[in-house]
Parts: sequence; structure tokens; C-alpha cells
Amino acid sequence: MANQMEQVLAKLERIESGQEQFRKEVHERFNAVDEDLAFLKKQRNDDLISIMRNMNENITDVKSEIKHLSNLAQEHHKVIELLATRSIEQEAELKRIK
Repeated sequence: MANQMEQVLAKLERIESGQEQFRKEVHERFNAVDEDLAFLKKQRNDDLISIMRNMNENITDVKSEIKHLSNLAQEHHKVIELLATRSIEQEAELKRIK
């Protein structure tokens, strides 16, 4: 009977030891997952910041191009008005000459 008790106790100790080892492995894996998750979050945030900076630069470039095109359109409009005025004046001069 004492021998059976010793066997049961030995088996119980092996089970407890196995459970403790299992707990350690699970804890280590959870820590590794937490570290990986923290790294991925930081990398995602860094990527988002980089994307936002690029978008802001692109927006600034587009605004600059729009302003440039607007200025060109205004200059073209002035030239067209000047040419139209000259054309009207020349028409009037031709009518006066005839």
C-alpha cells in the first residue's frame, strides 16, 4: 500500500511538474506574441505616419500646380482679351479705310 501511495505521489509530482513546464511555455509564447504584436503596431504606426507625410507632400505639390495652372490661365485670358481688342480695333480700322 505504501508503495502504491509513493507511486501515486510520484505520478502526481510528474503531473505537477509537467503542468508547471506547460505554464512556462504558454507564458513564454504569450510574451513572444505580445512582443510581436507591439512591434507590428509600432511598424504600422510608423508606416501610417510615413504615408500621411507623403500625402501631405503630394497635396502641397498639387496645390502648387493648381496655383501655377491658374496663373497661366489668367495670363492666357489676358492675352486673348488683348488679341480680341486688337482684332476689333483692326476691324474698325478696315471699315474706316473702306
